[in-house]
Amino acid sequence: MTQQHEKNFRSDDTSILDLYKRASILEGLEYQPRLRAHAAPIWLDENSFWYVREILDGREYRHVRVRERTNELAFDHIALADALSIATGDQVQSNELSLSRLEISKGTLRFTAYGRNWKFDSKLTDEGQYEPDPSHWLISSDRTQAAYVKDHNLWVCDVSAGRERAVTKDGELHYAYAIEPEGRHLIDGLKGLPKQTGKPLARPEAAWSPNGKLIFTFQLDEREVGIMPTIAFAPQDGSLRPIGVDCRYALPGDKHVPTYRFVILSVETGKEIQVDYPPLEDSFIWFSFFSGNRAWWSGDGAKAYFLDMERGQKSVRVVEVDASTGRTRVLFEERAETYLEIGHDFETPTSIIPIPETDELIWFSQRTGHAHLYLYDLKNGELKNAITSGDWSVSEAFDFDPNRREVYIQTFGREPGRNYYFRDVVRVHIDTGDLSPLVSGNFNVEVSMQLIGKAGLSPCKNYIVTANSRIDTPASLELRDRSGEVVLELETSDLSMLPDFWRWPEEFKCLGADGKTPIFGAIFKPSDFDPNRKYPVLDFTHVSAYFGGGPRTAFASYLCGMSALAELGLIVVNMNGRGTGCRDKEFRDYGYNDFLEQGGILDHVAAIKHLAEDRDYMDLNRVGMLDFDGSNAALFALLKFPEFFSVGICGSVYDPRLIKQGEVYSGITTEDKRNTLEVWNTAVESLQGKLLIQTGLLDKYYHPSATFHLTDALIKANKDFEHQVHPNGAHGWRLITSRRRIWDFLVKNLIGETPPKEFELLSGSEQADARINAGQITEIQKPDSGNRI
Repeated sequence: MTQQHEKNFRSDDTSILDLYKRASILEGLEYQPRLRAHAAPIWLDENSFWYVREILDGREYRHVRVRERTNELAFDHIALADALSIATGDQVQSNELSLSRLEISKGTLRFTAYGRNWKFDSKLTDEGQYEPDPSHWLISSDRTQAAYVKDHNLWVCDVSAGRERAVTKDGELHYAYAIEPEGRHLIDGLKGLPKQTGKPLARPEAAWSPNGKLIFTFQLDEREVGIMPTIAFAPQDGSLRPIGVDCRYALPGDKHVPTYRFVILSVETGKEIQVDYPPLEDSFIWFSFFSGNRAWWSGDGAKAYFLDMERGQKSVRVVEVDASTGRTRVLFEERAETYLEIGHDFETPTSIIPIPETDELIWFSQRTGHAHLYLYDLKNGELKNAITSGDWSVSEAFDFDPNRREVYIQTFGREPGRNYYFRDVVRVHIDTGDLSPLVSGNFNVEVSMQLIGKAGLSPCKNYIVTANSRIDTPASLELRDRSGEVVLELETSDLSMLPDFWRWPEEFKCLGADGKTPIFGAIFKPSDFDPNRKYPVLDFTHVSAYFGGGPRTAFASYLCGMSALAELGLIVVNMNGRGTGCRDKEFRDYGYNDFLEQGGILDHVAAIKHLAEDRDYMDLNRVGMLDFDGSNAALFALLKFPEFFSVGICGSVYDPRLIKQGEVYSGITTEDKRNTLEVWNTAVESLQGKLLIQTGLLDKYYHPSATFHLTDALIKANKDFEHQVHPNGAHGWRLITSRRRIWDFLVKNLIGETPPKEFELLSGSEQADARINAGQITEIQKPDSGNRI
């Protein structure tokens, strides 16, 4: 590279090492919790709650009184820390208090810490050892009984007496009761795969009847399901011999898949009431029936219900079970030509809300082309009315008020002129459809339940706490009443966390390749950006059919990484093309019948060309694609548009033959068709640019066999490429340990510089670990994982 070319993307007095150092600082911002202004309210009653505020050197507990509109320290942190230090013999720091089961009442605290229960007012009182319910217990509604899995069977324990007994006795390995399929455990390397050796692993997939006399569950049959092996070739325990783990995982088109045999069990007698329905083939991608909100009881316990989703997700039935006889009837059915989704995100439970008190069901459907809610009568399976309608989509139904008969939802695209992916919060009367906005504006709204697992709504639904943000402004945490009025602003982004060279990204909107579909995205520029210079362009994206959402929340996961990449001397763009999630059905279905079209890379090309029309600083002779997590974006870009994209980095490979999503988003196949399907052999002939493929050999989700099918095709086609193999990389390893390799590859091949050898890059999580070890923070709070891109 000549000196003249260097001036096109950075100033004379800035070395590439300086850029790496600045980018590394930006990389670590996603683990700065004070920037995101998120918190989970723990409601004590209708008019007060507490939450944890992250501070520079730890945390503090805040107590909010709604009527008084106050937000104060919940207690004297120093006094409590001193008292705990004396009582426990440990040196307890006031900024490192970790209190669970905290209750605050009239100046008195009750909480659990150090394995004991405590009371604290003017003094600290030890109230005895805390004995939590075992994490694998499923407690009955009256808290007198607990169900759990043991020796492949379902057992029940009398909580007070401690007596236990087996309710089922015929369970066996791979034919056990109340467990998830092995193929649900794919993101934790070799550590998390259940062996079903009799040890309790998780809460059973089951539901207690309202009176605590019956349990609704299933027996899972995986005896003939095929094996997907994973091998640790370089064990980290000091041993030399490779370690392998076999996981039963049904591939798309397999004849044998996990099946569920539903049963209703009498807790007192052990009698099994067989559900008169054929065994269900495993069809959902994530979660099982009970954890996934797909099976439930009626209010009186006389009936149970489950969803029968056809393999490939082209049809779904709501099935009623007579709890006394096991007889079943199909209440209603819905079908789709491509696939059905009962929610926008397969990694969360199904977006339906049973109403047991009135035998009704709030149903999620895209039957009109947009995602909306419908009210069904479960007495006869008839549709009572549409709850929502219009040229916009329900994002999620997250709470229900049975007294007011109002459902609380978030929506996409309801307000014209805004970023389609900005969600709001509204309440809707399920009988009349009357809609009342609670939190709505030109920003994205997060409900704390979605972020951290707690409910943002108060017990009587009169107040809500939300985090409000967009990518180009600070975030805020607000308390509002049911009319939408702001009662109290609780938190705002602490911008003192930002380096002095921070530059906010910019939103954009343009049209896709069809000239009519709105495409929303963001542009990230280096801090020393000069519009008179020329910069290479990097499209940082994820184009799978099952994720979407676009950049919408400040300092969310991956967005800080985009700012870091821009700092190296790139213009980074991020967007969603057709075929990705969280949009209308037509948008979603794009590429369903053409694997190489999935994700709408042609829309990315059209958008980048449109942006460059009035942005001369974008060098369209140097355009790259970075796919951070197994969506094939870089492969699709280099293979479909070799004249436009010259550099691509692929974070593992998505092959529809080797992952369960393929059966849903690429259509039903068969073993014979699948085994002769040529996914890559013809496509790789068009490869011209520089390609880096990254593979974690312990990744059971994007299994390395998918990558090796691709690299085999590339070798046979005599194509040059680079392949980084991480012998102990499980799912997600690329986001932590491989970023230095990504930076170097882009700097060398897209920017045209020599990467600095003397630099050691720490990922955001590694930087957070370093701050913990240095005593600067007490724990890592992960960024918003809901900001799908």
